[in-house]
Amino acid sequence: MRMDGDRLYTALPAYLHEADLEAGGAVEALFGIMGGEADRLGRAIDAMAESWFIETCPEWAVPYIADLLAVRALTQTDGFSERAWVAQTVALRRRKGTLGIIGTLTRATTGWPALPVEMFQRLATTQSLSHLRPGAPASALVREPERMRRHDTAFDALPHTLDIRSIARGQGRYNVPNIGIFGWRQQVYPLEAVEAAPAGAGRFLCDPAGRALPLWNPPGPLASAAPREADLPALLDRRTLYLELEALRADSAAGRTPAPAWFDDEPPLRLWVQDADGDPWTEIPREELASADLHDVADARGWRRPPASLDYPDAGGNPVARAIRAAFDPVRGRIAFPDGIAPHAVHCSHALAAPGDLGAGPYDRTATVAGLLAGRSITWQVGVSRRRAAVPGVIFATVAEAVAEWNTLPPGTVGAIALLDNDRFDEDLSGPRTIVVPQGSLLLLVSADWPETPREGGGSDLLPGSLTPRDRRAAITGNVAVAGSAPAEALDPGALVLDGLLVGGAVLASPDDGANLGELVVSNCTVLGGQGVTIEGDHERLTLTLRRSVCTLVSAPATVPGLEGRETVVLGPLAMPGARASLAGMTVTGLAQLQSVSATDTIFARTLIATRRQVGCLRFSYVPPGSSGPRQFRCQPDLAIKEAGAGADAAAIAARLGLAFDTLEPGAAGFARLSWRCDPAITAGAESGGAMGVWRFLEETQRRANLDIALDEYLGLGLEAGLIPAS
Repeated sequence: MRMDGDRLYTALPAYLHEADLEAGGAVEALFGIMGGEADRLGRAIDAMAESWFIETCPEWAVPYIADLLAVRALTQTDGFSERAWVAQTVALRRRKGTLGIIGTLTRATTGWPALPVEMFQRLATTQSLSHLRPGAPASALVREPERMRRHDTAFDALPHTLDIRSIARGQGRYNVPNIGIFGWRQQVYPLEAVEAAPAGAGRFLCDPAGRALPLWNPPGPLASAAPREADLPALLDRRTLYLELEALRADSAAGRTPAPAWFDDEPPLRLWVQDADGDPWTEIPREELASADLHDVADARGWRRPPASLDYPDAGGNPVARAIRAAFDPVRGRIAFPDGIAPHAVHCSHALAAPGDLGAGPYDRTATVAGLLAGRSITWQVGVSRRRAAVPGVIFATVAEAVAEWNTLPPGTVGAIALLDNDRFDEDLSGPRTIVVPQGSLLLLVSADWPETPREGGGSDLLPGSLTPRDRRAAITGNVAVAGSAPAEALDPGALVLDGLLVGGAVLASPDDGANLGELVVSNCTVLGGQGVTIEGDHERLTLTLRRSVCTLVSAPATVPGLEGRETVVLGPLAMPGARASLAGMTVTGLAQLQSVSATDTIFARTLIATRRQVGCLRFSYVPPGSSGPRQFRCQPDLAIKEAGAGADAAAIAARLGLAFDTLEPGAAGFARLSWRCDPAITAGAESGGAMGVWRFLEETQRRANLDIALDEYLGLGLEAGLIPAS
């Protein structure tokens, strides 16, 4: 039992209490000091006891426990702990040399779901009559669509010819000693009840910005060493879901109990419809959904639309009609209703994929928002929601109404406008709806929930000054414009912070009669408009800050002095000719024009032009030949050309070190990620030894090195393993 000063003091006789009270309470104060010291001692003993166990020990103690077990040290990474690797050491060593251990090793050392496969089982071989393998034919049965769909995946069942190249180097696959480790590197983010974008009568897109993004399967817990396809973070397959939903309807008609693999208690897709504005929302049962190819038809009628019903045999063989209320296309992210049915609105729960936490997403941004507030307390807060009842001055139905309320507040206000749902706000916050930030004020426009506190007697109240910035990704389809109202000579002009928003238009900083804006922060946002982030007019004290965001371009006049960029993708030009830029982990695909630049782990895919070359430094970055900038330290391809020595073919070296991305389509699973075909000088050229560019914080190179360390100890004698991207 923990010593408590008050408890010990109350145990003294009453006459001592009275005497101590008359003497000024010195004994009570002494017992308070004793209790505080005893409490600190007790906490230290508890912490020491917790340090003995890998499940409860602090992070600093993990290497010490690993040393006691003679665990091989892994490469240190910022976002990954060795705790799971050390905790499973004893169990792993008991299973050393088995196939099932490889998937566990991969998850413990990299954090990626994985499925190991013995590649010799997929070889086309001449079989012995004494050992027939009917499931391993020597020729491909091309008329079996399920086998062909799984070709070259972790679940491939087709025969292959021998490939003697090394699988560990990523060159070969099918050989007797080879173990293929199919790894799912992307993160899958479930989105709850997202407002779908209308695309014509009875047609919707799952993405609120109207993009045709494929849908992914939210992964389940990988309790088995051989997980099913439905347990993995894979792309949803149109045919697989079609067959399962057809089987559900057939079972319903025949009175059988269904056994779904995908549409179980946690299906990969759920739909709610609202027939008319103000009507209640109703969920479409899984038996009334259909997976279909919703391609555009040739006669310009739009997408294909499903039939209203289909017939299935009952237990007696008689046809029974089963309704189909909606069809979805998981490859195109489309939703279509039968002819004559056009709901007012649709909500869709589904999942999207990305390499990591970048841009607008439902991931946890609590620490980021706290850092953006920089210790300042929120003094004014409102919410925007069309799903909650409007409360005057507290809950607004539109973002424009909340902005209008903000624009009436005095200077020095720290405010927050929280977009409370995953809704699509078809609004344009420019012109008369422009956000105006007074001198000394700070406004946070954020996708976040608003916590509630229980009320005495029942009910609850919104907790002022509190935000929960996770599980939310609101979309504003129009522009978001801001103007400062501080005098030009003011030393503390206002600031606007955007966090967690999907912006279909542009983010604009507009001039306001010579007034100044102090800072514009675009954090964890995706800006899709053609103007990207554009600053107009003179803002002589403005600093533009980009953090974990995606934008089409960045433009500002020469009077804008500051740019700070951290882990952000600019999909076009970065034109700020008067800015003193500080960049880290950036990927810029267009021409970059700056006054001066200091950059680390940054990729400039096109020419960099910095007018002041004596200021700043480029470190561990990719800078194309012909760029004009400050001195370079271990930058490519300059470093490789220098190491090649005099007489080397600089053009050939630069071509060998060319850039290749999986895709540059925002919202895609491999967005802005360097291809594995890139030279290691780039994929392992960052200061930490990881990849240059925006995804340096994923530390994929270090994770793969950790897997190699683990495989060296646990892989069976004579076997060779290689990591294969599964998607």
